[in-house]
Amino acid sequence: MVSGDALLISVGTTYLHSYALMPNGAVGRQLDQVNTASYGGSQCGNTDNSGSVLDHTGQYFSVQLYGTLTNDGNNYLCDAWQTYKVEANGQFTFVGDWVNSSANPPFAYEYSPLALNLMTVSSNDKYTYGVLIDPDGDYFIPFTRASSGEISLNSSFKETDPAPPSGSTPYYPLLVAADPSNHLAVLLGGSSNGYAQLASYTIDNATGSIRSANTSRNMPAVINNNYPMAMSPAGNLVALGSQGSAHGAALFHFNGAAPPTWYSTILPTMEIDELAWDKSNHLYALSYSTGKLYVYTVTPTTVTPVAGSPYTAPGAKKGAWGLTGFVVVPQ
Repeated sequence: MVSGDALLISVGTTYLHSYALMPNGAVGRQLDQVNTASYGGSQCGNTDNSGSVLDHTGQYFSVQLYGTLTNDGNNYLCDAWQTYKVEANGQFTFVGDWVNSSANPPFAYEYSPLALNLMTVSSNDKYTYGVLIDPDGDYFIPFTRASSGEISLNSSFKETDPAPPSGSTPYYPLLVAADPSNHLAVLLGGSSNGYAQLASYTIDNATGSIRSANTSRNMPAVINNNYPMAMSPAGNLVALGSQGSAHGAALFHFNGAAPPTWYSTILPTMEIDELAWDKSNHLYALSYSTGKLYVYTVTPTTVTPVAGSPYTAPGAKKGAWGLTGFVVVPQ
């Protein structure tokens, strides 16, 4: 994960590391490391395959710890998020932790912690949103950031969802990504036709609550209903991958509070497992099934492969999700 376009942060089993980024994008020397096991929340486990999130300023980095089982071995003991301030020289300073347990309704979980599901940060850096995947249903996980930088559960959060089709169960969130102007793109499950639908929500800057004025009739249906989802830096395009199925990457125009609209599909017969944008209209799509990185120049009117694409991606192979990935410095 990149901090301020000058540092690279990596997450190990318990250690966080910061590295200098060279002008040509190469990774330089290590600047600092910190042992997450030395701070609050470490009783919940380590940072293996856990989530992490960086605010837009690059100053505050939050990482998840979980994996410790209860005495009966049937559930996870707890889930914690530690937050660190990242100085310009790469030094980490611990600023606080938030701990969730299976006895903490309404965000209790039975078998799955909040793993990998703090997905996006609001444009004003005050709120962080994710999705809890739980046997009893999926729902938003809303966090708020204190002036110290620490994140904790947002007790003021409320949501107003699109009304489901007549006779259908309520929508539930699957994926979420913020634009740079106070909106969220949310992939919703639960529609009666079996497809997910892509919605837009507006964030209340005072409370972090979210509201959608979209309807079941004007939200586009999405066959790409799996991870990942990536919002362009300009906030006008959303890309959806197809991990676990060979449907390529679906592109949508993102229209602020108005419903998103379908745009195009790239690589329609391939599984796309990772997606990222830079600030020069480039979309990067990594496929573990082919071991290739595909790069496109994408604007609201054109989609063009970059010369030389696709590129062989060493280490990217089928079954590598959670083990292999990539970072794009959004210049």
